[in-house]
Amino acid sequence: MNAWIPTVIQTRLRSVCRAEKPFPLNIADLKGLGPTTVNRLSLIGITRIDQLEDLGAVAAYRRLKDAFPEWTSLNALWGIQAALMEIDWRHLPEEIKQQLLDDLAD
Repeated sequence: MNAWIPTVIQTRLRSVCRAEKPFPLNIADLKGLGPTTVNRLSLIGITRIDQLEDLGAVAAYRRLKDAFPEWTSLNALWGIQAALMEIDWRHLPEEIKQQLLDDLAD
């Protein structure tokens, strides 16, 4: 998960998610990531959800942008973060988008 979400909350969210339903291991199981994004993430070595969580959306986006500069837009960043949050990318709150942009600028 992202560094700007307190660790205590991250841990609690993971335990709640695992208690309610089986936690998918493969990024292809995440809602909101299309097959092209899943394929490109796997080409840069990100195939499991725990890898994506450990990296965070911004670092994963940077790796995608480095590997596929012409393909990778901010929609990929929104989609990765939304997938990690298990929401539709179109419902990603503006304050989270702004935080991601701030993190990207650092």
